Amino acid sequence: MLIAGYSHAGNLSLAKKFFDRIPQRNQFSWSSIIAAYAKLGHLESALEAFHSVPDPDVFCWTAIVAAFAQKGLGDAAMELFQALILEGIELDSVAFLTILSACSHAGMLIQARYFLDRMSSDHGIAPSKSHVSCVIAMLGRAGQLLEAEGLMIDTPSSENAVEDLLPGWMALLGSSRVHSEIELGARAAARVAGLNAGKGSSYVLLASVLHASA
Repeated sequence: MLIAGYSHAGNLSLAKKFFDRIPQRNQFSWSSIIAAYAKLGHLESALEAFHSVPDPDVFCWTAIVAAFAQKGLGDAAMELFQALILEGIELDSVAFLTILSACSHAGMLIQARYFLDRMSSDHGIAPSKSHVSCVIAMLGRAGQLLEAEGLMIDTPSSENAVEDLLPGWMALLGSSRVHSEIELGARAAARVAGLNAGKGSSYVLLASVLHASA
């Protein structure tokens, strides 16, 4: 949509002008202008636009949660997400990825684990590779590598196991390098090699783990 294009180009004036000329605004156009305000640093305007939406849907709610997350305001993003749940609006995978990203930016690991667990148990949404990798990266930064490994082992995959699991194992392998965890790095490298047969990137990372610990 043109609003998103204008915001990506940094032209909020044209984005706003186009939005103002839309005769029948729908939820998509509202969520687009909220995202445009947020992207270009106008959080108050994004919030004002959100409050102007008649009966906001999950896309508008997700846009305003993302707006606060982008500013590093994890607590505010969390409050908005909880309000979204209380509104009884059906959540989708994008909404959960948005709140997980907010948790990641704010270092809210406990909350991230909570929402990852609730995706499937309360909302029937299977976590994707993006959801799992986000939490794996947080666990890695926190040095909780064994917990990250356990999460990866417990993560189910579809027929396309490479696409589902490779990003998470690669993230764990990278964290093993940062924390000089040789044994865990070797296990992660073996997983990556099994998924990524014929490519040597896992062994390059493992070599760097060994070098860092020397």
